[in-house]
Amino acid sequence: MDSLAWLQNWYVQQCNGDWEHQNGISIETLDNPGWMLKIQLINTPLDHKPFESLRIDRTKTDWIDCSLKPWTKSRDEHVFQAAGGPLNLEEMIQIFRKWAES
Repeated sequence: MDSLAWLQNWYVQQCNGDWEHQNGISIETLDNPGWMLKIQLINTPLDHKPFESLRIDRTKTDWIDCSLKPWTKSRDEHVFQAAGGPLNLEEMIQIFRKWAES
């Protein structure tokens, strides 16, 4: 299964009539250019799963920076966040997938 199809399935699995009204996934463009991927994890099996931040710098346009915001009582802190170059979106999703499936 490709990365986007996998992410869509992961999202559907979290939807329970409540979660999707306050949480979700966002994909945005950056102006440097690049991508920002945010996946809210509160009330998912990944909510408290540790993640070691990852930074890959290959070139000015080929880079990735992934982190998990520390857990707090605020739902906004339960976020897998990845930023990357203009051709790195699929790799960012793959990093999330590998972590989620481990």
